[in-house]
Amino acid sequence: PNKRNWLGLAGWLAAALLLISTLAFAYLYSRHEAPLDHVMRFTLPPPEKNSFTEAFALSPNGQTLVFVIRGTSGDTSLWLRPIGSVEARQLPGTEGASFPFWSPDSRTIGFFANAKMRKIDAIGGPAQTITDASTDPRGGAWTPDGTIIFAPTTTSPLMRVAASGGPVSEITKLDSDAAENSHRWPSMLPDGKHFLFFVRGGLPDKQGIYAGSVDSSDRVLITPSSVMGSYAE
Repeated sequence: PNKRNWLGLAGWLAAALLLISTLAFAYLYSRHEAPLDHVMRFTLPPPEKNSFTEAFALSPNGQTLVFVIRGTSGDTSLWLRPIGSVEARQLPGTEGASFPFWSPDSRTIGFFANAKMRKIDAIGGPAQTITDASTDPRGGAWTPDGTIIFAPTTTSPLMRVAASGGPVSEITKLDSDAAENSHRWPSMLPDGKHFLFFVRGGLPDKQGIYAGSVDSSDRVLITPSSVMGSYAE
C-alpha cells in the first residue's frame, strides 16, 4: 500500500510540474507577442496664422509627422509633430522646403529646397545638401542601403544618389513609345528592394502606378491610374 501511495503521489507531482511549466511557457509566449495595432484619429490644425501645403510624411516607426507649413510671408518650412503631442515645432534651416521624406531609421528627413535636395536630423541641426534638383521636384524615397531615389524635375525619370552625396544616375528610363513624360513620387516597399512610383504619359492604359527594383531596370504596372498610390499591409 505504501508503494502504491508513493507512485500516486509521484504521478500527481509530475502532473503539477507539467501544468506549471505549461502555464509559465504560455505566460512568456504572451509577453513576446507583437503589440496590437491601434487606429488613431485626430485633427491636426496648422500653427496659428500659418497654412498647410500638400506635402507631409509619417516616420517609418509611426511616431512623428513632418509637414510643410507656409507662413504669412509665403515662405515654407518643415514642422514636426510627435503623434502623442498636441504641439508642433519648426525645424530651423528648412526654409523653402517641399516634399519631405524619412530615412528608414526615422532619424533623418530628406527634403527639397532652393533647387537642391537636402537632409536634416529630426532633432535639429544644420541642413546638409545632398545634390542638385530643381525648383519643381516630385518626391524622394530613402532605401535601407543608404540610397535616395528621387524625381528632380517634373519631366525626368527617377534618379539615384547616395544619401551622403556623390554621383547621380538614372534608376528608371522614360518609355517614349508609351509617350511617358515623367516618373515621380517614389516610395519604398517593405522588402527594401522594390519601390512604387507614378508614371505620367499620354497613353491612359500605360499611365499609372508601377513597381520598380533597385537592382534592375525591370518594372511592373500595378494598375492604370491618374494619381499616385501607396502601400498598406
